Amino acid sequence: MVEILVVISIIALLASLSIVAMGHANRTSNREKTKAYMKALELHLERYKGDNGGYPRPKDGSEAIMTTVRGNNYSMGGAIALYQALTADGDDAIEDGDTGSQGQAGSMRDLPVYWADADPNGSQRISRQADGKYFIADGFGVPFQYKVPPPQDPRNAGNYDDLKSKYNNPTTYDLWSFGGDDANEKAWIKNW
Repeated sequence: MVEILVVISIIALLASLSIVAMGHANRTSNREKTKAYMKALELHLERYKGDNGGYPRPKDGSEAIMTTVRGNNYSMGGAIALYQALTADGDDAIEDGDTGSQGQAGSMRDLPVYWADADPNGSQRISRQADGKYFIADGFGVPFQYKVPPPQDPRNAGNYDDLKSKYNNPTTYDLWSFGGDDANEKAWIKNW
């Protein structure tokens, strides 16, 4: 009888250790996916800039658009603009745009599609929808965050310092994932 209890205890201990290890492996896998997606997004943003003369600029005030994804609230303005610019699915979240997303890459046929809706292996959707808003998801299934500084006035030398206080990349764009831990900035995956 004692031997059976010892065996059951050992099995329970091994099971709990394997569950912890699986959770760690899953987080590591999601972080690596996010890093790969971010590199691809950076390349596509450069292509977009080459074709359009600048990075896609979210509409003013769009950071106030909030949506709940996986139980947390996220600012969606930049995420929606990023999705629309790279998938050619609407442009109403981008400065001077007025066409909403249809949920289909290439719905605006006169624009190039920079971002295909599958990971490099084609096994899962990266573009997601929450509350009718489409976005490009990181490896954790939540929106990449994106913001672009306003155009700089070269006659105003102090403008750069002001922008540097609000943007980590005051001459390009800020792109980041919360890395599965919204509250811990050290866990974020970011381009600065």
